[in-house]
Amino acid sequence: MKKLLLVLISAIFLLTIVGCGCEDTVVCNGEHVEEILSAKAPTCKEDGLTEGKKCAICDDIIVMQEIIPRLSHTYEDDYECIVCGEVAKESEGLDFELDTKTNTYTFVGVGECTDKKIVIPIKYNDIDVTKIKAFALYNNEAIEELTISKNITLIEDYALSNCTSLKRITVSTKNEAFKSADGSLYTKDGKKLLQYALGKAEASVKLLDTVEEIGSCAFAGNQYLKKISFGDNVKTIGVSAFVNCHYIESVSLGKVEKIGDNAFYGCAALTEITIPETVTEMGQGVFYGCVGLNVSCEAQEKPSGWSEYWNDGNFPVIWGKQ
Repeated sequence: MKKLLLVLISAIFLLTIVGCGCEDTVVCNGEHVEEILSAKAPTCKEDGLTEGKKCAICDDIIVMQEIIPRLSHTYEDDYECIVCGEVAKESEGLDFELDTKTNTYTFVGVGECTDKKIVIPIKYNDIDVTKIKAFALYNNEAIEELTISKNITLIEDYALSNCTSLKRITVSTKNEAFKSADGSLYTKDGKKLLQYALGKAEASVKLLDTVEEIGSCAFAGNQYLKKISFGDNVKTIGVSAFVNCHYIESVSLGKVEKIGDNAFYGCAALTEITIPETVTEMGQGVFYGCVGLNVSCEAQEKPSGWSEYWNDGNFPVIWGKQ
């Protein structure tokens, strides 16, 4: 009797762990019956989803749904989103400096604020906040979102550099100096990318077609990008633009004309790059720290506008179009 019970228990246990996977059922017989998992458009409050598919019989996932990041809120004169009506709460505890000449305030640092989503106040002590000081948020690894009002007219160099968790920058549509697109910060005319949102977990990036210049340290410290491709409109890559982007494997420079100092410093995964003959200016240490890099230059010899120390790493260089 005990043996019979053990056999029955063992059979039930095996059925439990094996289950009735699609390939084991007479009904499905290994041929999935597709059921559409509907896509959901993102809003400024919630992430969206791509269309997916699963088996209507065994529930196996055939096409996994992927998350589409939520859209940025749309702000105009104040911090009430004109799409969803949500009002952003201005951050408290930030540090400011008064410019007595213009009677305006400059945002200079996080101070005692611990917000991960920093919303720079439109006014401080009833006076307009119009500037973000150099290095104001430099190296801040906690901030995930930054919201900028219409009053900000100047963002000094390196103000937002190396914020490695920053996934989204939102700028008021009424701001006359800056704008945001895909979470990154641009000049209003779209000709210069000032700061890429470093926390976006994307392996490649598509810039606005209007971009002509990549700002200094715009991508510095990014740990997600693997492929960079510049359109023909990009002419300038700023100082340290891609410094310590350790995972970039491929770079297509398009028709770039000027590459700043240390532009690709520390891009250790980059093994090959072609410098187009359009590059007439090259800074020093551009590829320093790129272990095992091979460089091809379309120019027949080093152009006069290139720094003597452009190849500080002494990488193998092939001159002339192949």
